[in-house]
Amino acid sequence: MSLFSVGPMSSSRPGKRESAESIWIRVRAMLDGLAGTPAGSEPAFDDDNAQGAPEPLPEARLRLDPRLERVFAEGWERCAAFQVSLTVVAFGIDRFEDLHAAIGPDKVDRYLDHIEKTINATLPRDVGLCAPNGRGGFALVLPDHPLLMARSTTKTVVAAVRTLGLTNRASHAGMVTLGAGIACTNPAGAVDRAVIDAAAAALASAHRQGLGRTEIADMRRHRRRRAA
Repeated sequence: MSLFSVGPMSSSRPGKRESAESIWIRVRAMLDGLAGTPAGSEPAFDDDNAQGAPEPLPEARLRLDPRLERVFAEGWERCAAFQVSLTVVAFGIDRFEDLHAAIGPDKVDRYLDHIEKTINATLPRDVGLCAPNGRGGFALVLPDHPLLMARSTTKTVVAAVRTLGLTNRASHAGMVTLGAGIACTNPAGAVDRAVIDAAAAALASAHRQGLGRTEIADMRRHRRRRAA
């Protein structure tokens, strides 16, 4: 039987052809049956392999500063005990390689030092710790910091760095801008670095989207991923 054969026409009124709409309903039912999906149902949403927890490329993995590793491990245990969220934010200078080539390593180091001080000065007291990580990047660990608060903190940091007015002729913005990747989870059991890798993957996605962008990976069990 042909895939597009719908069988003999039928109608409640003799002599009347079946409507195009009813034919299409029957065709879709056949296609759903061939695909193994009940008619009228939607495909299942894979919460683990969807963009909520993207598998990071090797170059996107985040290697935390030893100070951050300690804050992360301690924060994980505390958040697991109190059943609260832990958030990791990865920041990265947009078009960093072009900036490095344009101004040289010495000036880049001064930029990075200035940015690090600005980020930590922007954070509320006892909120978390931000430290350099990778080339042109920073990581921020926020124990007991819900996602909405993390988004607000990230927005404040990105705006503060932009107002520094650090020149970047390699960017069409004309100044240094930060991209950000936020990953949030509800810790349970042994320390799991998946949230760190998710933050790195979200940052890589933000860089692909443009300048000053933020991407969010919500890894909590009851939520899906969102983009800022």
